[in-house]
Amino acid sequence: MRKVASILFATTVALSTGLVSAAPAAAAVSTGCRWVKGYGSFKPALPKSGAKTKVKPTFRITAAGLGECNGGGVTRGTLVATLKAGVAGNCTSLAHDVDMHFAGTAKITWNTKATSQITTAKMTPIPHPQNTQMRLTGKVTSGKFAGATLTSDIKLTSADHGCENDGLVKVNIRSARPLTIK
Repeated sequence: MRKVASILFATTVALSTGLVSAAPAAAAVSTGCRWVKGYGSFKPALPKSGAKTKVKPTFRITAAGLGECNGGGVTRGTLVATLKAGVAGNCTSLAHDVDMHFAGTAKITWNTKATSQITTAKMTPIPHPQNTQMRLTGKVTSGKFAGATLTSDIKLTSADHGCENDGLVKVNIRSARPLTIK
């Protein structure tokens, strides 16, 4: 009994004086992907440049590839997203970096078959003098990297010259900066 009391006393003194400390919590797992490449679409189409008509489209990313990923045990993935505009706009709005308040969900399926669900994704404009850039952000709410934040700066370019013709439907998506989840 005396030995047990001595050990408990010594442990209490060591912990309270900082001679011994508990192990730190595990660091948050993160990843980064050098490139994002794919297509997106607006439905209904964004009215062409100069049009007075404005719409609140849904923007869908159907299967954008993510590549050269490093960290968290993944090397590539596929991103899908559905984002609804909260503010009406057209091609002129897009060209002038008007925030149309796109919000919705996103999901990444990794090469390991694990998934990352983002239930509160947002897409906002990034002013850029030469092309249309958007920032896709959101907290990973479940699956791989849960609790971490997704950030991806992407360039949108017309795949069908829609802003000059009948309206913008299809866009090419390319990374402006690496996608990160941390």
